Amino acid sequence: MNSPLPIALYKTTAFITTASRMRVMDTVSGKVTATISPHSTLASDSEWASPGQASAPLLATSAGARVVIAPFVVKLSVTGTQASHVAVEVIATDADTGRVLWRVTLRPPEWDSAGDLQATAVGADHGVAVIRVSTSDDDSSAAYGVDLDRPRQLWSVDEFEADAVTGQTVAGALLEDDEQRPAGFDLATGKRLWQGSVGTGVGVSTVGPRLHVRGENPDNAALTIGSSMLEPAAPYILFRPTSATRTPTAPMTASA
Repeated sequence: MNSPLPIALYKTTAFITTASRMRVMDTVSGKVTATISPHSTLASDSEWASPGQASAPLLATSAGARVVIAPFVVKLSVTGTQASHVAVEVIATDADTGRVLWRVTLRPPEWDSAGDLQATAVGADHGVAVIRVSTSDDDSSAAYGVDLDRPRQLWSVDEFEADAVTGQTVAGALLEDDEQRPAGFDLATGKRLWQGSVGTGVGVSTVGPRLHVRGENPDNAALTIGSSMLEPAAPYILFRPTSATRTPTAPMTASA
């Protein structure tokens, strides 16, 4: 079964990515008006650089302009005393003109036995974009905050699988050996705001201004973290559909 194209639409322009490049297409004429590629050498071969293994680009705002954010996994060559290593090149393209505005390079952790890496633009708000870098088997993951107005890396959190951005919070799953727990981090600083109990299959998505946390707690089905509604920056559950009440329950642990 073919995967849908990783695509972002802006007015009459389509931005379509593979793991190796992004094409800018005029949807009226069907013509490709620009092809944007990373400056550095791609980290993997052409089989990896297929549309089904690329993530959709992200529409955001940078210094007042609408931009398209696309991350690419690359390999940086030997420079001085530094050996060659894998990195992520984040490219911001002007959504109106198709012109590259800036590039930022991120250095992923050196995970043991890491396989092919995937880079995903998770979301953006308040001038910060979140990039997730993970191994192909999803055993390891890291998140990065990128300042869109003054292009640079703001923070990084290792072993955190970022899933959603809303308000001033980025939420997802902390990876702890074979276990996971939902957690929220401050979008501007990368500081942990709250975390939930250990579970499996943890994932987070946005539902309007709130967060939907899914997963299971294997120790107590009655306190499953599945189908929970959270305020993005608040360490407590507001609504659990499986509960008989909609009043706040099951406090989460707030970070100091």
